[in-house]
Amino acid sequence: MLIVFFFQAEDGIRDAQESRGLGDVYKRQVSTQSTGTFASLSMNASESPARHPRVPETSPRPNPNPNLHVPDTSPRRHKRARRYTDSVPRDRVCPESAVLPCGLVLLPEWLLADEQAMLLKDVMLQYNFKPPMNQAMCFGDLPRWARTLAECIEPFALGHFPEAVMAREPLFDQMIVNLYHRGQGIKSHVDLPKFADGIAVLSLSSSCVMEFKPATEHNRTDSQEFGILLQPGDLLLLSQESRYHWEHAIPEVLQDTWNKQLRPPRAERLSVTLRALLPIEARAAAEAKFCERGISGYTSTLNQDPIVDE
Repeated sequence: MLIVFFFQAEDGIRDAQESRGLGDVYKRQVSTQSTGTFASLSMNASESPARHPRVPETSPRPNPNPNLHVPDTSPRRHKRARRYTDSVPRDRVCPESAVLPCGLVLLPEWLLADEQAMLLKDVMLQYNFKPPMNQAMCFGDLPRWARTLAECIEPFALGHFPEAVMAREPLFDQMIVNLYHRGQGIKSHVDLPKFADGIAVLSLSSSCVMEFKPATEHNRTDSQEFGILLQPGDLLLLSQESRYHWEHAIPEVLQDTWNKQLRPPRAERLSVTLRALLPIEARAAAEAKFCERGISGYTSTLNQDPIVDE
């Protein structure tokens, strides 16, 4: 097997920020087959399970594959899935009266505590996050645990992502893992236009507030801005308006303010973002649309060049 490493000068998700120490190394480990991990729990002998048949929005959310053991297929997860009726629970939005953009979905506690621990174990086995390293990227063939995560997300994206997004194969072919130390954040941005519609963000280890605002200065008012409280295990889905017309950010603070009150201090936090690259022939048109709308904040210049597995 031949592994080729490419160097590039943008992370595709945020503006440069010196305090994050950007330019971290993606490092593939030889083995992540140890027991008690997210991948070993979820996968059987098939390394690349076939994706489940497409089903209408009104159909029950299925197991992604008959041969795939999804973590925690007991009734507790399916009951919780049926409780996902609001795009974002109002107790997770500040101010509660905010008008949310189309395509913004928050699934609270989507990943249970034991599943989070196993997934974190897989991530830390795969990546060498030693200071100042705090970021890893992968394009194309995702790690085993990331493919499992994508398979688990897909049934919950049904009815939230547009049909055209759900029809693509594979649903995700790009991943970025960010490790946030206490007080670190991410500048306001829109993900690069080379990425397609339909983005999934899994938050782990610690809580934070993610801030949203319209992506252009035209007619922007403070009343349009709002925050979403992210807790460990939460799954955030971005598509349509929320993906293309709104910026999102995480402020650089040691403690978040929520409803005018200080929350407990942040701890170290890890996020996993899954996306799909547009076909090369479609990227120029997508970038032109961004420029026409005056969207800024989606490019990035790193302090160092990351190693990218493509």
